[in-house]
Amino acid sequence: MIPSIFHTRRPLILPLAAISLFTACNHKELDDLPQPDFRVRVKFNWHHAPDADPSLMQVFFYNRSTGNMQYDVLPSVEGGYVDLEEGDWQVTTYNLEDVTNIIGENSGSFANHHLTTRAGNILEGALGNSQPPTLGEDQRVLVTPDMVWGEAREGISIHPEPGQREVVVTLEPEELVCHYSFEILHVENLSNITNMCAALTGMSGGMTFSTSLLDLESVTLPLTASPDGPSTIKGEFYTFGFNPENRDPKMMNLYVWLDDGRKLVYGTTEDAQEKWNVSDQIRNAVNPKRVHYIIDGLSIPATMDGGMFNPSTDDWTTEDYEIGI
Repeated sequence: MIPSIFHTRRPLILPLAAISLFTACNHKELDDLPQPDFRVRVKFNWHHAPDADPSLMQVFFYNRSTGNMQYDVLPSVEGGYVDLEEGDWQVTTYNLEDVTNIIGENSGSFANHHLTTRAGNILEGALGNSQPPTLGEDQRVLVTPDMVWGEAREGISIHPEPGQREVVVTLEPEELVCHYSFEILHVENLSNITNMCAALTGMSGGMTFSTSLLDLESVTLPLTASPDGPSTIKGEFYTFGFNPENRDPKMMNLYVWLDDGRKLVYGTTEDAQEKWNVSDQIRNAVNPKRVHYIIDGLSIPATMDGGMFNPSTDDWTTEDYEIGI
């Protein structure tokens, strides 16, 4: 039984004046409950990414003493206020909206907070995400990331001076992913293609926030590709990039559907290694955050009127073979 004056044998009778006084004093004490001595304002400085325009930023605070994680969402590109206790903190932050492909892993740990993407289908660039995930030639297939702005920072000190009412924590998000683009030039019979997509092998599938270290494992990225004029194919995408210690080749593959019903893939045979291997272009890019690579020359088989494939065409190449879907 919980001890209480209401469980004594004799009733406790208080004079009316005392009851009034007790009630008044109790009300005053509720009004005077201690309020936080200071507020913490998170301020975003976007000088590393002046064109960034996120409307929501998520922030993960890690208390270095207790190891506890506190999660906040700030609905402004400028920042906002959070409730943090005095102490030393670590923090990771990145945009919350428009990151449908991003998966945050181990977010409860500053050292292990990891970003990656979901498993994908090698033909997703043409057929959409309704297809079941597939395995590439010898690599996992992961979809490309969305644009991510963020930062990981240690040494956040929340120790206000006496009388200090506000502590400002300034974070400086930057682009965490790279922008790649490609062109396939001088494409013959491009008009015979009814659908197409591409893939890039040998890329990294994620990064560890606290160190910015990219995953060493090679993954294949399914890509969209589209015609640009009568003889050019182009595409662009975001990617985490590649780990410099990973020396696997970055091979470009192109999957095409022809108007005669044929399905062909380019860039997967040994004979195609020289043309479709874009490793040097990617590794030697002047700006690793902005990479553009080019494949020059592609002969798409000609088709006869009525959609019948002409097996005697001289334009048939050794880089392609029929794929089953």
